[in-house]
Amino acid sequence: IFQTLGLRTTSPARSAFITALSVLLVPVLGFLLFHHRPRRQTVAGVVIATAGLGLLTLESLELSLNRGDVLTLICAFVFAFHILYVGRYVTEGDYRQLVALQIAGSAVLSTIILPIVESLGPRSWRLHIHSGSPGHRRRLLCAELGPEVHDPEPDRADLQH
Repeated sequence: IFQTLGLRTTSPARSAFITALSVLLVPVLGFLLFHHRPRRQTVAGVVIATAGLGLLTLESLELSLNRGDVLTLICAFVFAFHILYVGRYVTEGDYRQLVALQIAGSAVLSTIILPIVESLGPRSWRLHIHSGSPGHRRRLLCAELGPEVHDPEPDRADLQH
């Protein structure tokens, strides 16, 4: 949501650069939060990748931030935290619970935030509600888990909706 709102007031190139920083923030936040000291090669990679991303996506070396940049930066930090915590959780817990929680959390949060950021007609609400239907969630879960999970009735999935 932060990235989408940020795109209203920043350029797509700046948004791409800031969003891509999320991957580069992972080792930095890993050090700050979990005291995982990055190797020298990792630090060098972060510096080189940041410079490369800047050269690829930024139109100028202007270092000012506008409202859209800040919103997109929040998104980058959220992505980085997500990468860190998923990496920790998956080694300690059941990844299927995590997938179910992510799908449910996304459905609830998007339902709460959607009327705040968009004006929706009846058709849009039907589409949004359908995207949270059991058949749709089952397909998302199967896509996320890959070949380990198979839809028990793929020819009947969601025909009633």
